[in-house]
Amino acid sequence: MPYRLQMIVIFCIVFSLIILTRLVVKKRLEMKYALVWYGSGFILLIFICFPKFMSFLTDLLGIELPVNMVFFMGFILVLAIVMTLTIAISRASEKAKTLAQMVALLEERIEKIEKEKENK
Repeated sequence: MPYRLQMIVIFCIVFSLIILTRLVVKKRLEMKYALVWYGSGFILLIFICFPKFMSFLTDLLGIELPVNMVFFMGFILVLAIVMTLTIAISRASEKAKTLAQMVALLEERIEKIEKEKENK
């Protein structure tokens, strides 16, 4: 990778990590969701700063070209992010269902109490 392109990519990754940090500080993004993005950014920084490591990993995994390794790593990182978000959605869905059931039970209790008061 040409030096100029390497510097541009490093700048973009660092800038993205700074924006991510600002979102966490402003409480617009929870840290548990930001951790996957931080991990992805740091992994990309390692590969960009140390291209020999990318070549070594490419040879180790038996991948023909380093470019294919970049796409493979991108695919793995996207899968990690999607998995994290899927888990978060599943938890939120379960909490919403539990809350809806609790509200229904409380409404039933309120109706019972109101009927008892009317009968007295």
